[in-house]
Parts: sequence; structure tokens; C-alpha cells
Amino acid sequence: MKLRTLTALICTLPFACHAAWFTNTPLQHTYQSLLNDQPQVAWQELQIALNQEKLDSQRWLTVKQEILSRTQCGSTLEQSAAPNSHVQVSFIWRHGLSSQGYQIKFSVEQLNGAIEAQTQRISLVSPDGKTIIDGQLNSDAAYQEIETSEMFLKPESGVYQLTIGSNNYPIIVALDDSKRWLTLESKLNNPHIWVTPPKVIDNCPDTHVSWQWFDENYNMLGFKVPIKTTQAPVPTESPSGSKAKHLSASVEMFEYQGAIEIQYVQRVAVPF
Repeated sequence: MKLRTLTALICTLPFACHAAWFTNTPLQHTYQSLLNDQPQVAWQELQIALNQEKLDSQRWLTVKQEILSRTQCGSTLEQSAAPNSHVQVSFIWRHGLSSQGYQIKFSVEQLNGAIEAQTQRISLVSPDGKTIIDGQLNSDAAYQEIETSEMFLKPESGVYQLTIGSNNYPIIVALDDSKRWLTLESKLNNPHIWVTPPKVIDNCPDTHVSWQWFDENYNMLGFKVPIKTTQAPVPTESPSGSKAKHLSASVEMFEYQGAIEIQYVQRVAVPF
């Protein structure tokens, strides 16, 4: 479903509100840059506004989505130094009988088999200045991931500071847990999953909906199995056989901020 353009949004508002946007509100320069067809400048202005003042994400989520739509889902946004690896930051919301809470995961995969010449430190700092991920990237690993422990409070929306080595990558994140993308029904008798995926931003990839099996230590087994219907019965067998001890369904939504891939995930544990 297409999102309304910023111009259309402005035209639906009363004149007084329209005028106020461009006089003394924190987002006035962001909106003006978009109206001038300068999405890169608008992105920078949005970062400045969010760093200067704490704003409810409902006030800026629409303009963020519009900027991403105009920049090929954010992939053409410029960065001071693009990483030479595939970097992903995932914001995960788990809900279910045995797992409730949030988690943030950083992962990096070396491209074309290239390995960094030296160990690099990585960190992720939340909008309120707390370091939530702090670790080292080994120089001889093709793939690595670092994740937070389970978080019981929703991560804050705003500008996160991702640092890889000597390079800093601000990322703008808005988390909304007001709507569940997955619902488990008839938990004991004929359990099934209802899928209500989120609306995708124009020019962004479609959501991925899938089953995932895990061993007794919650290590993922095999590959994800796509869920292709809005109502799906819970599988009774796993492609991994008796090694599988846990099952979950997940919906993944993607966007890009330059070369950094941002993933929003909702996951529900199901009986297996």
C-alpha cells in the first residue's frame, strides 16, 4: 500500500497547522527540504531535530517513511564512510507463552570473502546515551553477531549511534508495538497463526514471514520455511527431525539507511 506523499499530507491539514510547521517547530527544516525535493538534506535535518529535542515518533514517522521512499528505501542515503561488509541491525519483539520482551542484534557478514585486516570495536548507543551493544569484531570471521540480553521495556525511538571501528553511523529508529503482526490462536486445540503484516514503505522489500526451528539451546536449525497464507496451521514436524525442540513464527520488515540494513522483527513462540 502506498504511503501518502508529504505534499498530499500537508494539503490535508488546516492552514494554521501548515503555517506553524514552517515557522517554529522542530521539524520545519525537514519538511521544507522534502518540499524542495532534497531528501538527503531532509534526512540530515531530521537527525538534527531528534538530537536536539525528544519528539514522539508519531510526529516524525511519516516524514521518515517519505524520505526512505524517495531514496530507494534509504539505500541511496549518503554516508561519510560506507562499510565494506553487509551490516544489519535488528530490533526484535518477542511475544508468546514462554518469551516476552525485546532484543537488539547487530550482525556483520564480510562481502566477497574479504576479511578485515584488524579487529574492530563496535558499539550501539541508544537515543538516551546508553551503550546497549559493545563488542569486538574478529578479523578472521566471515560472519559475526552480537546481541543484547532480553529487554523488558520497549527500546526507545530516535537516533541510535552505531560505531564500527573509527566510523560512526547514525540510524533513525521508530518502534511501534501497538499492532501485532502475528497472533497465535487455539493454542491447545488445532493451533494456528494469523498473519497481519505491516504496511511496507514504497520502494522497500516485501516483508518475510516464516517458521523457524531451534534446538534445546535455541540455536536456529536449517533454513526458514516461508509462511504463504494469512492463516497457517502450526507444523507438527520439523525438517531437522528430532533435533528441533522449539518453534517460532516471525515477520521481518526491512529498510536501509545508506549501507546499513535495519530489520524490524516480531516473533511469537508456538507449541511444538
